Amino acid sequence: MLWCEHFVFIPLSLLQERSSFMSPIKKKFAVTIRKPPEDLYAAFINLQRWPEWVSILLEVKDIEPNPIQVGTKFIQHSRILGKNIITDSKIVTLDSNRTFEYIGGGTIPLELRCDFEETDQGTRVILFTMLDPGRFFGIPRPLVERGVTQMVKTDLANFKKWIENT
Repeated sequence: MLWCEHFVFIPLSLLQERSSFMSPIKKKFAVTIRKPPEDLYAAFINLQRWPEWVSILLEVKDIEPNPIQVGTKFIQHSRILGKNIITDSKIVTLDSNRTFEYIGGGTIPLELRCDFEETDQGTRVILFTMLDPGRFFGIPRPLVERGVTQMVKTDLANFKKWIENT
């Protein structure tokens, strides 16, 4: 287990032994953007600008150390269903212009990895998410899964629109 100031980071692979109700939600999303990988990667790792395209995110703060590197910790402040959520996060992979990955702990433990693959049409941005919904506000898992799917699709579309207009 990795410890953060406020929460315990539990690798989601350890959570897989739970019942299917509590099993992690794993999803893969992709979008192609007509920009080079280095431009998309630079924009994606600019944590302070995430609230400009991540729908539930209010603020990212306490980025230590900055500039970011593997091991950098940051705090995400989000609002979901009228509730404020704080997620302590830690960067676990930075592979210049190719991969960014972090883990987060708190109300909803999660892992997120974003790969950037150059194609003839630009760059394919592939987002892998895994989160443990637990008993997320008492909402049944299928509804949480649908909500997460729609939110991430919207956020990727927002990222595409945002980066194409910058």
